[in-house]
Amino acid sequence: MKRIIIFALILFILIPIFPKAEETNGEWNVLEDMLYDLEGKPSEGEMVFNGVIKNGFMKEKEITSLGEKMVKKLGLVGEEIDPFILQEKTKDKFYSKMVIFEKDYSQINYDGYDSNGNQISINLNSYINEEVNLEETSLSISIVKDDDFSKINDIIEKIEKIYKDFDCQWDLTSCLIGKVKGKYPKEEFSDKFKSVLNSIDGTIVEEFSDKDFSSYTIYSPLIENYLTINKKKINIHLSIRYNREEDYTYLWIGTPIITTGY
Repeated sequence: MKRIIIFALILFILIPIFPKAEETNGEWNVLEDMLYDLEGKPSEGEMVFNGVIKNGFMKEKEITSLGEKMVKKLGLVGEEIDPFILQEKTKDKFYSKMVIFEKDYSQINYDGYDSNGNQISINLNSYINEEVNLEETSLSISIVKDDDFSKINDIIEKIEKIYKDFDCQWDLTSCLIGKVKGKYPKEEFSDKFKSVLNSIDGTIVEEFSDKDFSSYTIYSPLIENYLTINKKKINIHLSIRYNREEDYTYLWIGTPIITTGY
């Protein structure tokens, strides 16, 4: 039951929105411009889509059939394999599948790659919560790209069409990761960050920093969608951390918040 509550809270916090394709690309462009202005070199980007696709519970047979359709629609390449024996060298030949089937809970998760090298995760969750008389099935799709981010547009259109076919709303979180060689000089970063804020007409809502780490939540009118926390709007999250072992400073820029580890 704990996993159900946590998942429901995530969907509640990320208020469902109905982004258009051009809106999605526009948000991504804002993140890219911020990273370049901070002189970060892109190393990885991730987009995560979430939506409730059915107000009802799916048992094993039904959710398995749906999962297989999602694999075909998103073009995962190769053959299905146990995730515990999937190796990096076989990423273009296999994709993994994990399942959980219980009386009141079903979950299927696929991880693999499409023919364009996009790393794709498909997660289907279905549950019954008798305490509040609720049955729901949700679909989460994430894309991770670690080279040419401009080639991500086609897969975005495929994903948006999937949610439209279910006639449901979806929410989206995006995160771009970049890095700078060495430790970013504090004064230099401060100057560039001020310039970035001006370029996006941004306002810092909250900030935190210590010796090697800083985090900022920001609101910018350039991005239409936002979250409201403590009656304040936020739609950009920037974190910067110096990695002493690698001697790189990493920058995470997400909208509306960073959902990946940093």
